Amino acid sequence: MARAGAGAGRAGADEPVTTRIDSHQHFWKYDPRAYDWIDERMSVLKRDFLPADLEPRLKAAGFDACVTVQARQTLDETAWLLELADRSPFVVGVVGWVDLCSPDARAQLERFATHPKLVGVRHIVQGEPDDRFLLRADFGRGIALLEEFGLAYDILIYPRHLAVAAEFVKRFPRQRFVLDHLAKPEIARVRSAAGPETCARWRRSPTCTLSSRASSPRRIGRGGRRTSSVRTSTWPSRASAPAA
Repeated sequence: MARAGAGAGRAGADEPVTTRIDSHQHFWKYDPRAYDWIDERMSVLKRDFLPADLEPRLKAAGFDACVTVQARQTLDETAWLLELADRSPFVVGVVGWVDLCSPDARAQLERFATHPKLVGVRHIVQGEPDDRFLLRADFGRGIALLEEFGLAYDILIYPRHLAVAAEFVKRFPRQRFVLDHLAKPEIARVRSAAGPETCARWRRSPTCTLSSRASSPRRIGRGGRRTSSVRTSTWPSRASAPAA
């Protein structure tokens, strides 16, 4: 597979750059109060994970760059992730968080959207008590702003939410979506409550892609070139830990 910069002297100016990108991983400075979802089953995650920890692992695996994804629902974390990206050239994209339900959603997006490395936003819908949260009117108004700013939306849900998610994406036919972690299917259970027909409906949507152990064509650099190889590792992780 071609690498970014390989044969740069021979490639034409209009040829796409092929880069191998880990499209979903997390950075944090561990605080047990801020990351209370990290329980004893995931004790290996109870430490800081920063760009200096990831960069040698990426290189060893043959990857050129990464996209980091929010793990906390705060504007401060979004700002911090963008600062990390500024200091770390291999961090080429950030999926941050803004309060899409807020009347102030546009102002929050305007605060961050001028940063060239902001590529999307995410809300931790899997943690919402309302299984139909994606269909809320206030949330929909926030989603409707994202196309204007050139941002994707990452959907973080469980299999029981898939039918609602399929209805949700139909409401925004021009919006780009990424389904994180394939909606976290319960691999050990052969039959899912959502059923294969719901997954098929999702895959037929022309503006939706899948992340986590699947090819996921994010647009890196709004207005820039689109990478042709984007894959996900979900770092840091362990086999028994539920991915964030």
